[in-house]
Amino acid sequence: MADHPVVRALYRKPPFQLVFSHHFNAEIEDAPANIALTELRAMGILPIYRWDSGAFAAVGAYSLDTFHLRSSDGAVLADGDYALHQIALAIGVTQTLGRRWALSVGVMPRMASDFRDELDRDMFFVEGRVEAGWAVFDSLSLRFGVAFHNRFGMYLPIPLLGCAYRPQNSWFELKAMLPKLIRASFHTTDYLDLEVFAGFDNNLWNVNQEKLGKLARYIRIRAGTGAKVRLRKGLYLRLAGGINPIRVLSSYGTDGIEEYTAKTNIAPFVDTEILINPREWFEQRASP
Repeated sequence: MADHPVVRALYRKPPFQLVFSHHFNAEIEDAPANIALTELRAMGILPIYRWDSGAFAAVGAYSLDTFHLRSSDGAVLADGDYALHQIALAIGVTQTLGRRWALSVGVMPRMASDFRDELDRDMFFVEGRVEAGWAVFDSLSLRFGVAFHNRFGMYLPIPLLGCAYRPQNSWFELKAMLPKLIRASFHTTDYLDLEVFAGFDNNLWNVNQEKLGKLARYIRIRAGTGAKVRLRKGLYLRLAGGINPIRVLSSYGTDGIEEYTAKTNIAPFVDTEILINPREWFEQRASP
């Protein structure tokens, strides 16, 4: 049962990722100002422990989002570079239920702040999820469930729907977890994969900066294309680019009332990502 398709899909994820993204300058609607964003993200999957009927995984992640705000009159936004940090640890257990079904439960405490003040409880957030996975075929698995988080200002249940489709010996792969991401990949050679994708992100930080209020929330929708190149066994470089049709930065006061919202026009972005998978090195050594 350890080779259950749902568990196998979890085990294929690269254990280490380092991502640099730049979202280019965009004018803010109805205001003499513009905004750009630089992101740095690092993620590591602690060794997955698998047993006959399930798997356990812990994922540690850090992100640094730096907003570059510029205003011609200073009335809407305070000029400056605002660095917002996030540290998270996601812990999850997946248990198979027969040949085709699996149940996953996860919790993710995270700390999101500008770290300009001493630590306090307002910087800490806890999120959770419950998912069911159904392996329709060995090449197709469906996931559906619910997540709980407060990234919309209060704790709400958010429905989840996903799939992973990867036919054996096929050049095509489809992965989706709605509403967060959908990606289609095309395996061209042993050294190059091409992809098209679209995604939705929603982040919330506790802050204490002028013009950013007590809470800052950033929402974006993005779509683009990319290429993943195998530099050597277990080491990959992914380059991607596209557009952000929607980017919204909002500020909330201590009373939870929205102070202002900055919505930008369409702007491009670029991603540079390094993926490291030590499992491939060990598999190479074990092969005759």
